[in-house]
Amino acid sequence: RRRLLTMCGGYISVTYGYSLRGNEGLWVDAERLIEGIDIGRNPTHERTHVIVSLLGRFKGEDGDRMHVFPLATTTKSGVRIRMWLERVSNLLRHEGKKNCPAFCDVDSYLMSKKTFEAVFHPILEEIQETQGNRGLIPPGLEVKENYYCFRSFRRGAEIEALNNEIDPNTIAFVHRWSKFEKSRGVEP
Repeated sequence: RRRLLTMCGGYISVTYGYSLRGNEGLWVDAERLIEGIDIGRNPTHERTHVIVSLLGRFKGEDGDRMHVFPLATTTKSGVRIRMWLERVSNLLRHEGKKNCPAFCDVDSYLMSKKTFEAVFHPILEEIQETQGNRGLIPPGLEVKENYYCFRSFRRGAEIEALNNEIDPNTIAFVHRWSKFEKSRGVEP
């Protein structure tokens, strides 16, 4: 259970932190994560980051490519991205995993979005039922039908950015591959 929660926390922090779609968050490369986990750590500076490398084929690209990007160590909303990725990295090192996806099962196979949803849906339902958290998730809302990996973290990141008055052009830049969807596969 601890391993599953660690993987789920890492996956959610990356997917939310860079406003990715559910499948894109699964593309974190284990070897690059382990190698780069200490990059951006600087105890003398307030602004630190963590490097995340995705290996995959984004819309409009030919072949798999490595996409490397920095994420804040901790987001303004309190998501501790570095902490979760350090836990994933330590787990992968301990298990001797390297040439596999970072979010993998014990046999080094890519975990599924459904596996992660099975972890966080009961947690969200508990939050919904807790008196002190009224308002976070409205009573009567069907959690399993409204919160899922494919868009929830991306949407949450976008709403958080808008609430923090981030320029819509910056948000559009981060979502740059969405242009390919609108162009139906043609180079935008």
